[in-house]
Amino acid sequence: MQPRLDSTFFITPSRISTLFGRDGTPCRPSDDGCIRKIARLSSAERKFFAPSFRSCTSERTCGGSCTAVAWSDRSRKQVTDIWRVLLSLLLCVSCHITLQAATPADLWKLQPIAAADLNTRTNAFERDSASLPTALRPAVEFQKILLRIATGAPVAEWRPEIEKFAKPATDDPAAKALRELALCWETRARMQDIDHTLRQYYRQAVRFPDKLDEVRAEIPAGAKTDPWGEAWIYKLATPQGFSKMTGQRYQLGPTRHPQLSTLPEFLKSAAPSSRNWKATIRNVGGAKTLEIHTPDGQAAVVQTGGRVADADVVFIGDNWALFADTERLFAISF
Repeated sequence: MQPRLDSTFFITPSRISTLFGRDGTPCRPSDDGCIRKIARLSSAERKFFAPSFRSCTSERTCGGSCTAVAWSDRSRKQVTDIWRVLLSLLLCVSCHITLQAATPADLWKLQPIAAADLNTRTNAFERDSASLPTALRPAVEFQKILLRIATGAPVAEWRPEIEKFAKPATDDPAAKALRELALCWETRARMQDIDHTLRQYYRQAVRFPDKLDEVRAEIPAGAKTDPWGEAWIYKLATPQGFSKMTGQRYQLGPTRHPQLSTLPEFLKSAAPSSRNWKATIRNVGGAKTLEIHTPDGQAAVVQTGGRVADADVVFIGDNWALFADTERLFAISF
């Protein structure tokens, strides 16, 4: 009598000979020949399927690409239970990832990324930032520029967009904070221009000039001063441990931020250290105000547009705030 099929399990052509043999003869798990054939299955397949075969049907082709075999209720229940567990774990992991991605610190996190990952990172950021207040849209657009910069994209690709933030159409506190960050990035672009000029000098003299004035005529017109209209801070530096090697290194920075990181330094840096600031939100005159204490003992009471250490306040929410320092946007929760 043909056995009743409790369920149907489909296998690929590579498994046909395993269960039926090349002649398509049905077999039972108790038959020696069938056991030898089933033994060719992987350990996982033997564990969940081989012990449960009540019999095999005659071979039949399904769409020309697979073969149907009998599968007992017990085997079906085992696999169903396994899939339920796996699905539950997947849902838990997905929920955890979603919750983590939604935290302000992770949302605004910035570090060097591969160019191939730019679209994925940008799309994820767009998705996770969609629920942010409208007032933060400029900051969202700025972060997308920073993501591109973090891939090592050429200056010419992002400089025009940075210039738009350096000359904002509005004068609100958040726009001012983004303006300062944009000017820092325009500074790095100009420093790249000057570096090109200095290296041309180096190729001829095998050292850098003692003063920037020696190459001022060769510096592009738009880079002769820093973005704030002030003179550059330039001096020669000596490699550590090589005190006699003069003129082989130089330091350059704007008057306002003499130690500003260069573009190459930014791209080589690891993820920034967390700001261990303790913040308390208050209401002062109907406006959200933060009282912040830093690990080095500084204290500040600021509103949007204010400044704490080297960072400007871009936005203050109910339980988190967004800041802009000289390199990036970052968030703290409270």
